[in-house]
Amino acid sequence: MLEGPIYICTFGQPGVGKSTVTWVFLNYQLHIDEAHPHIFQLPEGVFSTDREVFYADLPTRYHPRFCPEFMSGRIDLILLITNSTYENSLWTKQQITSLRTKFPGVSLLAIANKQDLPQSIPSQRVEEILGVHTIGLVAIDHYTITENRIRLTEEIGQLLGLPVGPFGRTGEWHVTTFL
Repeated sequence: MLEGPIYICTFGQPGVGKSTVTWVFLNYQLHIDEAHPHIFQLPEGVFSTDREVFYADLPTRYHPRFCPEFMSGRIDLILLITNSTYENSLWTKQQITSLRTKFPGVSLLAIANKQDLPQSIPSQRVEEILGVHTIGLVAIDHYTITENRIRLTEEIGQLLGLPVGPFGRTGEWHVTTFL
């Protein structure tokens, strides 16, 4: 197991909901700025660990495969965000090999966002295409936002081997550290 901080980042084409998923997970209202990455430190208690956990919402041009100096070249988990269309799922599938080559041992979690739109395919179909564990989500659904935050926390914790902490189990937390 690696020591030091844990790094999580988003990956996906423009418009798939990377920043919206980030807002749901972090309980932090983003002001969209395509010119710069948004990097956050998660508060203690989300996961039961002494390690610092950082989360980056990357605009498309800052994707880790194009930005080798990002996070010292190490990423522990990439959230593959799709808009749940067949075309976008195929594009994302094509990127997985290069991401795994660039970041050996990286964990991947796919999020089939925008499941409420008519052109979306079921999250199970997105998972079949990608060959990566996938969860379906409607990130803008305010009725399920806390449930979605808890689910994302549990999925991320499981993939990274981090027990979910007291705040992670309730979803009642928000990020205050913006780097």
